[in-house]
Amino acid sequence: MAIITWNDEFSVGIPKFDEEHKKLVTMINNLHAAMKEGRGKDTMEELLLSLTKYVNTHFSHEETLMAKYNYPNYEKHKKIHDDFKVKVMEYKCLYDKNLLPANQLLTVLRDWLLKHICDTDRDYGPFLEKHM
Repeated sequence: MAIITWNDEFSVGIPKFDEEHKKLVTMINNLHAAMKEGRGKDTMEELLLSLTKYVNTHFSHEETLMAKYNYPNYEKHKKIHDDFKVKVMEYKCLYDKNLLPANQLLTVLRDWLLKHICDTDRDYGPFLEKHM
């Protein structure tokens, strides 16, 4: 069973971003499934590499539209993105030193995703929909 099941409450109202968010949900669910099968550690490196690419691409997509339409909370939102990018790099370093348990990574990603999408990202949805 998935640890996160996508539902309409997660939607920000912009299909491209919803699809990108679903990819992150899939990454988290894949780690959870691997952990249940005793393969959590084995999947973490690939996940962290995919996550690094994901955040750079997805955050760039969001920030480009926010800047284009002068989203009033752009700077605050970008800082949240930048902080998370740093956190992902820190987790990659911990993983490389064999100091990152899979359950810790899973918890951080799940909690960040749910809070970020449901709170921070849902704030820009109506604004961008109106201006696009």
